[in-house]
Amino acid sequence: TTIGGTTSPNPGTYTYTAGSMVQVTAIPYTNYKFDYWELDGANVGSTNPYTVLMDKNHMLKAVFSAIPPLTVSINPLSASIRVGQSVTFTSTVSGGYPPYSYQWFLNGNPVSGATSNTWTFTPTTSGIFYIHLKVTDDKGNTAQSDAARIVVSTVPVGGYSIPMQAPTKTEPILPYIAVITTLTITITKIRNKTKRRR
Repeated sequence: TTIGGTTSPNPGTYTYTAGSMVQVTAIPYTNYKFDYWELDGANVGSTNPYTVLMDKNHMLKAVFSAIPPLTVSINPLSASIRVGQSVTFTSTVSGGYPPYSYQWFLNGNPVSGATSNTWTFTPTTSGIFYIHLKVTDDKGNTAQSDAARIVVSTVPVGGYSIPMQAPTKTEPILPYIAVITTLTITITKIRNKTKRRR
């Protein structure tokens, strides 16, 4: 085997009857994963366990690779919004052992029901809020993102306003002929692996 795991039967030299079938299982160590088999120097795939037909002398090697540590990041890490507005957070997870589980936190407290890889924050009060995400992989390893800082301000006094334009005054039609001219304006808008033989 190469570094990162072992096999069953253990690495070593064994004698078998010609024509027999020998089954070998790859067993990765913690933080490693089994990648593939090499039979007599050739890659023969990742089926595990693997069965060897003893039609001649063979050398079987299990190849393992290190699993990167679990990491998580969120986006955005800062925003300024008003009460009643929303900001949606997304996450990026790598390493560890999928599948992952998620838990969002608001000011250090877990948010009920916020257990997916995205979360939308809609504040009802003003203030400064801190949001982070905790991820757990299939082996129980955990990782925590940096905290996002969200500044929430109150709605202006009187609420939001919509500018209104006064209606145009209509002049009475006078009994004379006016000369009318028109102007038309056009606006145009642009992975390292290390191996050890068993």
